[in-house]
Amino acid sequence: MDISIDDLMESDKETMGIYLMILHCRFNGFGFVEHLFEYSNPSIEDVLSVYFGTSSPEELEKVKNTMVEFNNRLKENSALKDAFIAKDPNRFKLCFNTLEDLEARYFEEFKEVFRNYVRLDTIPEGYRDFVKEFLKLIHNGAISGVDSTRMGSICLWRNNILVTAEELRGRVGKFIDILRKSRLAHRKNPEQPISIIVSSAAAALVNEFR
Repeated sequence: MDISIDDLMESDKETMGIYLMILHCRFNGFGFVEHLFEYSNPSIEDVLSVYFGTSSPEELEKVKNTMVEFNNRLKENSALKDAFIAKDPNRFKLCFNTLEDLEARYFEEFKEVFRNYVRLDTIPEGYRDFVKEFLKLIHNGAISGVDSTRMGSICLWRNNILVTAEELRGRVGKFIDILRKSRLAHRKNPEQPISIIVSSAAAALVNEFR
């Protein structure tokens, strides 16, 4: 099932917005989002805060418009639309597969943009080995998580993070804050701060740690 997005990725910020929207739609349990930006959406708000918090109002508006357009294309895709109207029992799987196909097809572009976005220099020295091990485990598929894509993007709970090192017990909240500040992860739902999403592009950066 083909959804064209090449024309939406005119800048790094817009490409990043598309990638994060793919992940949001994949892990939100429903696929596309109804009334995107019309109502409060804590998960999307955390995405904007983590990755676009330093953008100008004009840049942010352009990113949001791009995310809305992608969401609309997903929602209006004829095959998906027919499946949802007919309440096909496989409609969510069909939507998730479409999103994962896009992640796989554009992975190199997403990874390159992600490399320019992350801020590894913000990771405190005492946590760098933990972060590296955490990304390594995800990259190698050694953490199962709550849900994951074929490319390795993953949604994690607290206990999944503790697999990295027992020394993080009691410090998981701080560890998540470090991942967010470095732009390696964002919260799936800020109201449940132990649930985070780490992209396959972020995990692929494990070899860039020094």
